Amino acid sequence: MHVLVTADTLSGVWTYTRELVTGLVSRGVRVTLVSLGEIPLPQHASWMDNLHGLEYRPTAFRLDWMQEGELDLEDSSAYLTRLVKAWPAAPQPSVLRQFASTRAPCGGCPRRPHQLVAGSAWT
Repeated sequence: MHVLVTADTLSGVWTYTRELVTGLVSRGVRVTLVSLGEIPLPQHASWMDNLHGLEYRPTAFRLDWMQEGELDLEDSSAYLTRLVKAWPAAPQPSVLRQFASTRAPCGGCPRRPHQLVAGSAWT
């Protein structure tokens, strides 16, 4: 199984992401993690160093709730679309932490991701 996870690096979601990704990889699940917001500092990303089966793709796309975040929505959606289209088969399931991630048109994908886990550090 191959799971796509997008995560916000600017809130408590990053702790949840670390726990989720570590648990999945330790059970033999292949994970592609795309971070949005800011590139994490090395000490905040070191937990990934020994996780075999994890492909990490950090980005600095602004999040939809950030000031002028809407300016990055099209580019971040296009990035995720290119990423998924490049895989031999679509990831299944996908954990998309940003509602904007679900905008990614995936017309050429074998199938659209079918799971959405969304939340906020404020809840």
